[in-house]
Amino acid sequence: MIKAVIFGLDVTLIDTKDLIVDTFYHVINELLGRSPTIEELNHVYGRTSCFFMPFIMMTKS
Repeated sequence: MIKAVIFGLDVTLIDTKDLIVDTFYHVINELLGRSPTIEELNHVYGRTSCFFMPFIMMTKS
């Protein structure tokens, strides 16, 4: 007899990409004082923090 089923909502039942990208934008804007482009955000979406943190912390010259 099955007593429980565990699953993740992200992408399984709900498309949360826009919410995650909006959250990245807000946090970067508030904490780093810069507005990332949608291309930058899409480039790091779905990657691990080891990949995206150096990318996000870069400053534009």
